[in-house]
Amino acid sequence: MTTIPSFAAGSFVTNRTTTNLVNLKSRLDGLSTQLSTGRAAETYGGLGAGRSTSLSAHATLSALDGYDATITGAQTRVKLATASLTQLTSLTTTLRRSIDNTALNNGATAENNALLASSSLDSALDALNQQSAGQYLFGGRVLETPPVVSGDVLLNGTTTPKADGLKTLVQEQLDADLGPSGTGRLTVTTPNATTISVAEETNALTRQDFGFQFTGTPTATGSAISVSAQASAPSTIYNIGLSAQPAIGDSLTFTLSLKGGGTTTLTLTAQSQVTPGSHAGFAIGANAAETAANLSNAVTGALKDAANTTLAAKSITDATTRFFDGGERIGKDSVGNPVFISQLSPSDALLPGNQKSTVQWYKGEASTTDPRAATTARIGATYTVEIGARANEDAIKDALKSLAAAAVNTVGTTPDTSAARWKAVAARTTTLLPATGALESITADFSLGASALSNAQTQNKSTRATLQSAVDGVESVTTEEVAAKLLAVQNQLQASYQVTSMLSKLSLVNYLS
Repeated sequence: MTTIPSFAAGSFVTNRTTTNLVNLKSRLDGLSTQLSTGRAAETYGGLGAGRSTSLSAHATLSALDGYDATITGAQTRVKLATASLTQLTSLTTTLRRSIDNTALNNGATAENNALLASSSLDSALDALNQQSAGQYLFGGRVLETPPVVSGDVLLNGTTTPKADGLKTLVQEQLDADLGPSGTGRLTVTTPNATTISVAEETNALTRQDFGFQFTGTPTATGSAISVSAQASAPSTIYNIGLSAQPAIGDSLTFTLSLKGGGTTTLTLTAQSQVTPGSHAGFAIGANAAETAANLSNAVTGALKDAANTTLAAKSITDATTRFFDGGERIGKDSVGNPVFISQLSPSDALLPGNQKSTVQWYKGEASTTDPRAATTARIGATYTVEIGARANEDAIKDALKSLAAAAVNTVGTTPDTSAARWKAVAARTTTLLPATGALESITADFSLGASALSNAQTQNKSTRATLQSAVDGVESVTTEEVAAKLLAVQNQLQASYQVTSMLSKLSLVNYLS
């Protein structure tokens, strides 16, 4: 059975007074906390209607913290990548200057240029293996593996596992192009005392890819020298005959083509005597037979000179290009003729000497997509900047090709032939150098990225200031305002305590007196 308690006289007033005192004490505590912390409330609920503004602003500020951290990391990445590209540009500029000096006949020796190019290649590869925060910059989306091998591995290969470096490929190409006699796979013979024959390579597959080939019939001046093509031969053969003693100044000219484009012209002039070591002419002997022998030696010497310079330069740049582009290797058929691996018969392709492995110089991401898109940095709610790069980009790869070709220019040379070889290699290397402005274009991409990062950082700073001001307006209080409120509540509470104390002492006697 429920009972309703009696309502004592004066209890309502007492309860209300107590509630007021408790509320005042609570306000006093709250204001004291605000004064000590500078915050309007300790919970979002205590902010009232301002909690939505506070929550939204804090979420955006937190996102800005993430964007700023990304921007800082991206700026470091861009600075390092730009420094690497600047270094690569400087190295290729130095090489270009060396080539120009060679053309002016005032450059360094072939050996010194090879050493300089090798050192520059090491520097270039080291620059491309640059890291930022433990991530490699020039490997595209492959971030944990160095994108390029060292200069030593690139040039010399590895033994475990066995993989051939560029020098091995260059030597293979030189052997294939120059041939066993070093005359560019043209063979010089003397069918009789007054006739010499110059024949192209007889193996069709070898002939189509390696060595010299004739570009038209050799020409002769004067009436003593005749040139005729030999019929029914497996390859082009020209017979050069002497019907009489040539006159001083009579000449024989060969125009030879190089695989992949280009020609070289050899002109041999009849002279009364020839400077030792020179193959620009042939000495008129005591009779036609002696002159023919001198002409044969001159043709052989001129072919060797051309093979060791113009043709060898082509060999070096061809091998270098195939190495960096991932082209196929040169093998040998069952009788030893050099042939590209893909053109070998199935049985010849299985020969032990044709089982070859080549150093993979680039180990980063292999993709045809935009290299810049390989790495993106989100620097705003709807804004990203692309700052990726790959070491196999055309301009970068061309820079490495040119440095590497110069570094191997002495392969297969002797001290007396290296200078002429370097001059030919230098001229040919200009075709490998990056196009004008190509490296600078990549650097410009990163400069634009750096500008975008800087602009985003400035914008985020402005946004942060605005949001922080809004948060402060909701969450923060001014010391002066809180102190005034606190003093007012203290006075009110003190007055209430005094009144309550006075009322508690009142009795019937006070009313009757």
